[in-house]
Amino acid sequence: MKQEDFVYIAPDGAKYEMIHSMTRPWWRSEVEYLPILQWHPVKIAWEFLRRNPDYFKRYYSWKWHRSIALENGFGNGHPSWKIQDNMAQKILHDFGIDPNWLPPSPNSSDFCPVFREQIAPQGGQIIATLNSLTRMAEEDLWKLTGTFYPIVPGKNWPRRKSGPPQKKAHCRYQLVNYLRLLDAKTNNASADEIRIYVSQYRSLSREQALARIRAHWHAARRMVEAGYRKLAASP
Repeated sequence: MKQEDFVYIAPDGAKYEMIHSMTRPWWRSEVEYLPILQWHPVKIAWEFLRRNPDYFKRYYSWKWHRSIALENGFGNGHPSWKIQDNMAQKILHDFGIDPNWLPPSPNSSDFCPVFREQIAPQGGQIIATLNSLTRMAEEDLWKLTGTFYPIVPGKNWPRRKSGPPQKKAHCRYQLVNYLRLLDAKTNNASADEIRIYVSQYRSLSREQALARIRAHWHAARRMVEAGYRKLAASP
């Protein structure tokens, strides 16, 4: 994963370098990642998804087709609307999040989306932030059935109940380490460089540290590709 992976070239040749618009901590600074330890699992899940190059290329491709339809004033029956609607459905199926629910630029670190996994199958209960409901079009609101449980970040986010506090803290710290590895790889950092700046690898020998970094890197990629969905669905 390199910076080139976060570049989308639209059909008209327009180039969108998404890596520069994404607000991320500087991977060498552990202090900048510490606030993540206090975040809700949904917010951490979004941090992994927004580091997925495939997701962002497909999101910006959908956004480009949608903007063309809006700028030209095409009616709902125009083929361009069908194209962008099909793209949105595929994004929802493949990544578990509807791009129509996102703000114009879902790159800020304080953005909390609503994943499909947050919609509980039992009783059709829907957990949503207040902002996500206000962003929805009126014709889409009536399609949602079940009981709504609006949540406000920092106030009534549901708490995780599984595992002792020590285990939860350890697992969450490891997730933060995965995010640092992803950002380091995006900045073309070598394994030896990562070993110097990430404290948990310094106490190991070089061979042990490099092996641990490779294992954690593969785990971080799994979180980006699929693991974030389980994290978003965690109680």
